[in-house]
Amino acid sequence: MAAMADRDVSETRTAIRGIAAVQNALRETQLEQGRTLEQHSQVLAQHSQSLKSLAEVSGVLLAGQQHHGEILASLVVGMGSLEARVGSVEASVGSVEARVGSVEATVNSVAASVGSVEATVNSVEASVGSVEASVGSVEATVNSVAATVGRHDELFAKILDRLPPKPEN
Repeated sequence: MAAMADRDVSETRTAIRGIAAVQNALRETQLEQGRTLEQHSQVLAQHSQSLKSLAEVSGVLLAGQQHHGEILASLVVGMGSLEARVGSVEASVGSVEARVGSVEATVNSVAASVGSVEATVNSVEASVGSVEASVGSVEATVNSVAATVGRHDELFAKILDRLPPKPEN
């Protein structure tokens, strides 16, 4: 009887050691996953900061475009005024033509600036696309980690199911 009891205690100890080893392995996996999630959180925070910076840059660009619109509106008004002067003052045609040439150069300069702003906006949009792709990659990794944790939970449940029932006192 004592030998059987000793053998039962030995088997129970072996089972408990197995459970402890599995629990330790699960703890290590959870710690690794926690570190990975922390790194991903930091990457997401950096991406969030980048998006905020891009939003600020977009705001500045929009303000610049509005300012250019005001300049263009002002130039259109100025051109109308010049055309009225040309019609009423034929003696100063040469002077008016010089002014019109100057205004046209300004319009070309403004148009070139608008083109530059549009190129910058396209670049910002490309950067936003890249950040969105990175966020998608991080989300996929988080989903993968969640799936791994789920599989570990299932394995742990299976191990617990296979353990002999706890002896009643």
